[in-house]
Amino acid sequence: DWLNAAKDDFDWYVNTGTTPTLNTGPNSDHTTGVGNYMYTEADGNVPARIALLISPCVDISSLANPFLEFWYHMYGLWMGTLSIDIDTVGVWVLGIDSIVGDQGDNWFEKQVDLTAFSGIIRVRFRGLTGASISSDMAIDDVKIYDKPPNDVGVIFIGDPNSGCGLSATEPVTVEVKNFGLDPQDTVPVSYSVNGGPPVNDTIFVLLNPGNTTIFTFATSADLSTPRSEEHTSELQSHSFIS
Repeated sequence: DWLNAAKDDFDWYVNTGTTPTLNTGPNSDHTTGVGNYMYTEADGNVPARIALLISPCVDISSLANPFLEFWYHMYGLWMGTLSIDIDTVGVWVLGIDSIVGDQGDNWFEKQVDLTAFSGIIRVRFRGLTGASISSDMAIDDVKIYDKPPNDVGVIFIGDPNSGCGLSATEPVTVEVKNFGLDPQDTVPVSYSVNGGPPVNDTIFVLLNPGNTTIFTFATSADLSTPRSEEHTSELQSHSFIS
């Protein structure tokens, strides 16, 4: 039930893979690399033309901490501006957040605080093209959700590296991010090898919302067993706040 607005300059389009114009736009979607995303085609729609994509009505009255989350791709020398507008009781609040200019050839996550709004709302993505055709912008994985106060997770395992000849004392290093609303200073973490007993540790670092930290466990991992047809060493890392 998402709609392109009737009174704008051009439309948002569903796309898979690359956009038609060189040196702008993503090469694939954010989620799987082979899925769909929405984008604005700047070729033929410059300069400073607007495309409006409007969500269906969403009731956020039951959400304690409503947030809009999406991934965006804004790559191009003449990239324009992506703004977020909110419709509440028939009145559009313009530009509660904006992203301006070339952000590089990557997908980035954006979270927008909606706690200033209540009841039934609509979200509008307002894409404004730049001065030339290298201004294709894209969005993917859009959701509105109740952001929990305490939410910490592992986003990357830095060590051990994969390869042959791993030892019985491999360091285990993880990157942890605070996805929640509240600062955290005591984060329990654990890992296990091949489903074995967990190795527990604790991160004692002030981790503000949205921030990350890199942590190395005090206890190393035994990954000395060679991989074979019957056996594969597997490291699983866990981090949680309850």
